[in-house]
Amino acid sequence: MTDCRLNFENLEGWVQVDGQDTKLYGVVSDNSKKEVSCWIASAADKSFSVAVQKLDSAYDCGCYVYLDGSRASNILLPKEFMNIPQICREVYISDTTARPYKFFPVALTDDDRFLEGSASTRDVGEIKLAIYRLSRPVPKVHGAPQAFYCPPEERRVHERSKKAIAHQVHYGEEVTRQQPPISLARPIERLVTFIFKYRNLEMLQANDIAPRDPLPPRIHSDASSLETTNGKRKISEVKVESETEKEGDYSEDEDIARLRAEVERLQEAKRAKREAQRPKKKLKQEVQLFSVPGEVIDLT
Repeated sequence: MTDCRLNFENLEGWVQVDGQDTKLYGVVSDNSKKEVSCWIASAADKSFSVAVQKLDSAYDCGCYVYLDGSRASNILLPKEFMNIPQICREVYISDTTARPYKFFPVALTDDDRFLEGSASTRDVGEIKLAIYRLSRPVPKVHGAPQAFYCPPEERRVHERSKKAIAHQVHYGEEVTRQQPPISLARPIERLVTFIFKYRNLEMLQANDIAPRDPLPPRIHSDASSLETTNGKRKISEVKVESETEKEGDYSEDEDIARLRAEVERLQEAKRAKREAQRPKKKLKQEVQLFSVPGEVIDLT
């Protein structure tokens, strides 16, 4: 498991914000429930995407994407796709229209109907990727009913809520996009559910989930060491000691710089080796989707 991807057996899942993999905090695995959860940092008005990947080609898989408890998409992971990430960054609301995933600020309210236990806010703050083994997918017949997903309504959180949520998932402005071909398949067995609990970074740091930003080094001197018969040491003596310490620090800094350069060289060599081992098959730029036969969710 990297510090940006959840992993369970031969499956990986992660979240990207503005195209960059998000760092994971507080990863917890529950093998009995087939769940892996973590915390990630969210940012208001930032677009995000979800990604899944199979590390072997034993069978076909499908991933149900849930955003704040609402189903947003079904990602297909064909049997022949190995080490090929499938990235989904938008929800299709018609054959030719999509809306990107985005984080939005949560609206606070003093309405007691939105206190703890409210079904409308129970899952706010969570991105879930439920991955299933599928029956062999077959292309959807042209003109057959299609499942589309409407954006969730704006959620409100009570100002005294213990969940301390600052963001929610909503969808950005509509864009013209041709929906990819749909395959039909049935879920056979749930393999794992990846759960990403998102909060703003400051909240994660305040609860000691994410490390706090390092404090700037403090510059101090031992006042007692500067005292002489007249209360102060000569400036020339202090200056000589400072220069000596500076030379020693400089030598240590050089050693650190050399070690860092060596680490970067080894990491680059490792990345090059990994890239060389990747399959030469051209990666598909377009995510593949699937639908369950008979499932019609037309909420537009």
